[in-house]
Formats: sequence, C-alpha cells, structure tokens
Amino acid sequence: MAITIEQQTALDEAFQVTADVPEIYMQDFWATAKLYHNSIHFKIDTRKSVLDLEAFREMLHISPRILNQPFADLPTEEEILEFLRINIDFAYLIWEDFVYQVEHKSQKRSNEMNYPRFTKVIIDYFMTRKPSISRRNRIHWHYVQDDALFSTIKV
Repeated sequence: MAITIEQQTALDEAFQVTADVPEIYMQDFWATAKLYHNSIHFKIDTRKSVLDLEAFREMLHISPRILNQPFADLPTEEEILEFLRINIDFAYLIWEDFVYQVEHKSQKRSNEMNYPRFTKVIIDYFMTRKPSISRRNRIHWHYVQDDALFSTIKV
C-alpha cells in the first residue's frame, strides 16, 4: 500500500492540531499546573480546571478529512490488528510525556524542549467547555505564526 508525496502531505494536514488562544492563558497554565494523582490541576483566568487521561483522549479525537477525496476501502482484519499492535493507546504515551513536562516544569528548559504542542489545544478545550472563561477580545492571543516551533519548519 504505497502512498505518494501528495497523499502524505494531505494526510499530514488532515491531522494537524492547532488552536488560537490568549497567550496569557498559556502562561497561566504553566504557572499553575500541578500533578495530583492521575490528573493535572491548573487555572485559566482564575478558574480551576482538571485534565485527566479521559479528557486528553477526548481532546485529541480527530477524524481525518481530505477535501474531495473519499475514504479508502476498509482495512482487512489483519491490517487492523497490526495497526493496533503498533499504535495501541497512543494517547496514553502522549499523556505520560505531558505529565513528565508538568512534573519538571521548573527545571531549566533547553532550546530543543519546547512546551508541549498540545498546550494550546488543552486551553482551547477548557475554554469551550467553560464559557465563563473570558475570550479577552483576542488581546495577547498566541497564534501559530508566533510559534517558534512552526517557524523552523521548512516546506
């Protein structure tokens, strides 16, 4: 099942996760994030929030969408089992890395270790779930073009 460069590019774009959120909330998140048992407690705009593995899984639920291209035929049972053997509980692996970042947030950061890419998605998720969190009229919002990680990617 060979895939062309155009197909791979379209697939990568279909799974791109971005969100535009106020930069102040990104700072609030990292300043207040603490690990409690199996969840992360933090504040956004002085409102307490709790992030656990189930909310993390719900947040990352993405369905692929490529414009003007139908979905391929369903995979065989053998292909599904092979995929599951390789990718099972990918959200948990990302969660483990994220918990590590929260536990070690006060340590000196190097240029190679940017904040987790999902921080903006986490904040956006809680802003949509809690309408009481102010949208701040786009003042101090953090946009993708401001992200140093994305500015280093060569196309």
